[in-house]
Amino acid sequence: MEPPQRVPTGLPAILAQTDWSEPWLLGLAVFHILCFLITCFSFQRYHLQIGHFLCMVALVYCAEYINELAAMNWRLFSKYQYFDSRGMFISLVFSAPLLLNAIIIVITWVYKTVNVMTELKTLQQKRRAEKEKKNSDMMIKMGSEKYLAVMVDNQPNMSAHCNTGQKDFCNPGESQVLVLQAD
Repeated sequence: MEPPQRVPTGLPAILAQTDWSEPWLLGLAVFHILCFLITCFSFQRYHLQIGHFLCMVALVYCAEYINELAAMNWRLFSKYQYFDSRGMFISLVFSAPLLLNAIIIVITWVYKTVNVMTELKTLQQKRRAEKEKKNSDMMIKMGSEKYLAVMVDNQPNMSAHCNTGQKDFCNPGESQVLVLQAD
């Protein structure tokens, strides 16, 4: 005589009525622990983390098909029929831990992205400050008059400025310094 088929409804009922000593449930628990360890150890290995994330998301996507297959063949591996048509059991014991791992990975990606953006903004501000310092250093004071030195790229449209008669002033492709009197 086989045990009665039972389908628990609701989270407390599923947790209370599940025989957690069944080998396949213990194997599933080991699988989830392994997934969590891979999630933790893959933080420094970006490609491994992407592959792990995609595998977990694919497994969650296939949970409905896994539930149907398990519902048809539950006698081969389980004492009780846990796999109902709504998929409550498989969602709780299979999909939820995988989704938790995926959420952890997404949170770390967002954290790393924010850190990179912060570092980039800091570098931009440092470069802007260096550029402003360089421009302020270009201010030349000669006697009582102030002059402003401006860096100009030697472009073809700058040929009017290059007709000074000095050979060194207008070398093609070089930047030039123009000194302008400031008012």
